[in-house]
Amino acid sequence: MERLKILLDNKLDKKILLISCDEKRKELYKIGRKKTKYPAYLPLFANLGRISEVDLLEALLYGADGIIIWGCEKCLEELDRTKSFEIANAILQNFGLESRIRVVKDFKEIKDIEFTKIKHKKIDLSNKNKRERLIIIVKELMDLFKSKKLKFTGEYPFGEVKIGEECTFCDACISMCATDALKKEGDKLTFSYPKCIACTLCEKACPENAIKIEKVLDVEKLSNENYLPIYEAELIKCKKCGKPFTSKKILDKILALKIDMDRELLYYCEDCRAEMAVRKMIEENAQRKI
Repeated sequence: MERLKILLDNKLDKKILLISCDEKRKELYKIGRKKTKYPAYLPLFANLGRISEVDLLEALLYGADGIIIWGCEKCLEELDRTKSFEIANAILQNFGLESRIRVVKDFKEIKDIEFTKIKHKKIDLSNKNKRERLIIIVKELMDLFKSKKLKFTGEYPFGEVKIGEECTFCDACISMCATDALKKEGDKLTFSYPKCIACTLCEKACPENAIKIEKVLDVEKLSNENYLPIYEAELIKCKKCGKPFTSKKILDKILALKIDMDRELLYYCEDCRAEMAVRKMIEENAQRKI
């Protein structure tokens, strides 16, 4: 990104970034030797498979009025595989900027592409990971442009978690979530959309098959990092201390099992249950001695 910033920190009235693969760099050099006239572009030569949607969006936010990606067939296939252009274009579509990134195979197409100037904001995103950069960029775009509140379904690394009534409010999904997108708050299971990468580990870990992940890119929700409730459980309070310690559904499942045990202890929290079990053991031993 530093190379991009150096290119964009110039005094050109309109800044058009031309990102090309190594093969097209050689072709561009030959075109220059022929003294072919074409608009002033800011050339950046890179591995197209390593250009992320965040890099493209950050370049537009920082100072580029448009981006042209020109690559060989192999590199464009790699770009398509990473979905970086597709994701960036979907996010830009939400702000009416979908034509700001263009992918071409032939240099002749480049000469006919025109971009108007757009608003920019230079921000420092160093020391931020990819998802953090994306969230900040979307927030800034929200401030600069009007949102259309669009949603896009597809194989994107963004997910909506849906919880069914089968949920027993156990911790399986939370313990498996690598990005802390899920957490418990009192009697509620809450979810932060920007943190979810749609890995589906929570869905696979759920013993009740109560979780479904819908892979969807919701641009509006990307700017909201708050945890929102997605499920509310009925909790059981300890008979002694009054502390909520489990859900009614979990207790009902245990009670339904034919296990030889003192079932009264199940209505007490872990701390009180241990205390009562020890006390009961002492009382039984005392009675035996009598």
